[in-house]
Amino acid sequence: MKKILFVLLLPLFISVALAALIKVKSPDAYALDIKSIDLNNYLIIDARSLEEYKQAHIDHAQHANVLPKVQEHINNHALKRPLILVYCNKRCSFSRHFSKRIREELNYENTFYLKDGYQAWFDFNELGPSHEN
Repeated sequence: MKKILFVLLLPLFISVALAALIKVKSPDAYALDIKSIDLNNYLIIDARSLEEYKQAHIDHAQHANVLPKVQEHINNHALKRPLILVYCNKRCSFSRHFSKRIREELNYENTFYLKDGYQAWFDFNELGPSHEN
């Protein structure tokens, strides 16, 4: 009986041990790829510095890197509950954290961030929407 229990439970213990050793990174449901969205459906928030925003930004993007400014843009938007897309620079994690703060502190669940940030939009427009990697 002990041998049967051992044979039956051994795979379970091995799988639990392997799961603890292997950390699988789940995809972030709030990260959006530039190729899969229509920017016209979003209130676009540029969370970079004001200087970077003035140099160049995504078409129709609004600058805001503090919550009261985001709330102002939401209040002034034509749609009552627009989808929000936040972006910053490619290697910047601020947009991910800022979009989370908007969801949590402003109770605005439909807030996402642009995967790879401004650079993704720039590359996509430079290569054209028909370009596929």
